[in-house]
Amino acid sequence: ASAVATVGTYAVTATNPTPGGGTSAGATFTVTTPAPTIASFTPTSGPASTATVTTTVTVTGTYFTGATAVTLNGVAITASRW
Repeated sequence: ASAVATVGTYAVTATNPTPGGGTSAGATFTVTTPAPTIASFTPTSGPASTATVTTTVTVTGTYFTGATAVTLNGVAITASRW
């Protein structure tokens, strides 16, 4: 499993022992990063933001590694920690 734990393209071959064996032609196996999944966020509501009022929202889930943006109702928000 650790051989395919990193995103990338890998050659896959099959080998049979001699006599009469050999190695097959290679085929390609590509490991991709799954899309992020939101499991939950808190709080689920809060006051409207103003210059003096902000609400911290904690988002939990999986596959956030490498996430580049978070939006709320289509508006990009500033993340304090990924």
